[in-house]
Amino acid sequence: QYEKLKLEDVLNTIIEFFRKHPTETILMRVSNEAQEDESEKEQEAFDDLFYNNYWTQYKKYFWEYNGNINPCLSEIRGKIVLLTTFPSEHTYGIRWRAKGMHIQDEYKVEGIWNLPKKWGSVKEYLTYANNNRDKGYLYVNFLSGTEWVFPYFVASGQSSHETAAPLLLAGMQNSEEWSEFPRVLGSTAYEGTNNLTINYLRNHPEIKHAGIIMCDFPGPDLINTIIGLNEFVK
Repeated sequence: QYEKLKLEDVLNTIIEFFRKHPTETILMRVSNEAQEDESEKEQEAFDDLFYNNYWTQYKKYFWEYNGNINPCLSEIRGKIVLLTTFPSEHTYGIRWRAKGMHIQDEYKVEGIWNLPKKWGSVKEYLTYANNNRDKGYLYVNFLSGTEWVFPYFVASGQSSHETAAPLLLAGMQNSEEWSEFPRVLGSTAYEGTNNLTINYLRNHPEIKHAGIIMCDFPGPDLINTIIGLNEFVK
């Protein structure tokens, strides 16, 4: 039996991380999971609880929204940027799905055969973010997925959660949506969105901006490929 994790435990872990890595930032999405079933009064109580117990107590570690949904990294180093989904009278970080915020979160992958559809959504947003990078928008692209499949499968395309597990085979698939999936032993194999993203970014050097990439089980290749898109200014 696992002990329930408290938000203050998470915040204290982040603070310790900032002590060791003061140039980093954390994006934290905060939701009231029971919101749809709660009365307006109960929703206000959730907001008051968050404001009084967390925002006020840890305020120096939070970045406060200043009217810009796409701040420079220099503004948010050593800070937590809240992405809030619950109604509030207070100003925190950035409202989830605020105007100018573009999100691909097709998390429902209804069966392993729908992995190419998920990848199509990811790829579309990689191109969309790059083509509109000068408009001041904020792009969030989720590589992750679940529903009728395990998250590890969406991330890796592998037959089990073990690191060295082989890719799951899909039979011969010749349509365009399968064109970027590998061939193994004369068959088309599933591939995870993590590796598909790595390959796509490396094969399309014209992409200089991918927005914020949200993913499960990222490895160093994916992380370094995304970081490598940044044009460093001396």
